[in-house]
Amino acid sequence: MINFYPSNVDDSNNLSNIFPEPSKYPTMAHPRLLVNPETLEAVRNNLEHSENVKDYTKVKTAADKDPSTIRATYSSSYSSTIQFIESSAFLYLITGEKQYARNAVETLITFLTTANEHV
Repeated sequence: MINFYPSNVDDSNNLSNIFPEPSKYPTMAHPRLLVNPETLEAVRNNLEHSENVKDYTKVKTAADKDPSTIRATYSSSYSSTIQFIESSAFLYLITGEKQYARNAVETLITFLTTANEHV
């Protein structure tokens, strides 16, 4: 007969001896998948460091484009659209400026809607 219960589990359904409590828990703050409030603060503090200025300038330039000039339709060359969406979303996280979030979301919705037509 196969025993599905490990021998070190008692009748009280206490599994802590098999599955110990983790030493760290995820933060309850959002966002938390790729960043959290602490890492965002570290990014903000490091944007002006000499090794980051060039890249930050490129991201800001991409996100500060007029959204009406972005061709947010799915096509064979959509890298500038993706760059605009990612840059806008990143700058929203960094600055908290809602216009960056709106630009990212609206452009992404348009992009995905047109991409769906090509599937």
